[in-house]
Amino acid sequence: MVKGIADILFLILCAGFVWFGDVCVYLIKQGAGQADVILNTESRESYLSKPGIPSHHAERLMLVDEVRAFAFDSLGLKRNKSYLKVYDQQGEPLLWVITASPRYSLSPKTWTFPIVGTVSYTGYFKKSEAEKVKVKLESAGFDVHIREVNAWSTLGYLADPILSEMLNEPVGRMVNTIIHELSHGTIFIRSNVDESENLASFIGDVGAEMFLAQRFGKESYEYFEYVTQEEDFGKLTTHFLRGAQRLDSLYASPDFQNLSETEKEAEKSQCIKTIMADMDTLTFHIPGRFQKLKTGNMPNNAFFIQFRQYGGLQNHFYEEFNKDFNGDLRSYIQELRKRY
Repeated sequence: MVKGIADILFLILCAGFVWFGDVCVYLIKQGAGQADVILNTESRESYLSKPGIPSHHAERLMLVDEVRAFAFDSLGLKRNKSYLKVYDQQGEPLLWVITASPRYSLSPKTWTFPIVGTVSYTGYFKKSEAEKVKVKLESAGFDVHIREVNAWSTLGYLADPILSEMLNEPVGRMVNTIIHELSHGTIFIRSNVDESENLASFIGDVGAEMFLAQRFGKESYEYFEYVTQEEDFGKLTTHFLRGAQRLDSLYASPDFQNLSETEKEAEKSQCIKTIMADMDTLTFHIPGRFQKLKTGNMPNNAFFIQFRQYGGLQNHFYEEFNKDFNGDLRSYIQELRKRY
């Protein structure tokens, strides 16, 4: 295990020096963060024997095995050794992801790395590192958004562990996360993060619903909770995608281009405030489900970009899935594997 990690870190280091500068430093830190996680994973038995571990985690870990089997056997995802061991987060977030864009455009800032190519976000295993990058980007004139992430994929190159906080999520959300991340190890579109993430989101969404219906039944609470949550989040995503279009139109307007910097900021701020206020027109299964989005700092361009990264192409995949494959997800995934 240690030798394997050392080899991986060496390769990352070599690749980093080819790219030089900030990219080199970033790759080294990412390699160190990933190595720290892998070196500190433990068996399920070891994890469950520790004091203070919630009693339901044992049941959840058995469910993870069922989800893995479903993903490999029923959906045809590529087999790997992910989600066999556990990393104890001890209740703390593990990864912070940064998205950035120009102040008056919804074009994401991109970074280029070995293997994955050009991507529209970067991740950090230390919040302090993410905050430093945020300040640097903002000083360069970018809008920046930071979000916590409790799951990611190494695209099958490493055995990704079960993160302990995943076991505290609602059942459907945990199932979705596992299928989403496993799909990255099967299909990843180099230098097209938006399409890759949209595709993984589609497979996670549909695959989780299929699993819950099969495992618990369509009359179960687990299925109902998941489906209603997905419906509500779908409404929210559609709302913010429309909001992104409104911002696009604003920034492209000749009248906006002729405004002073102060006037541009005022117009932008008012547009975003209106988008957020219009959330009150949405009807959710649980009233006020996403109200916390309105209680924090006012969103910026980078906030809206993340909805395009994960939801902007969903209609395309659903249409092709239903029209050309008659709702057969396994067959659709096999076609996508050939295509990409």
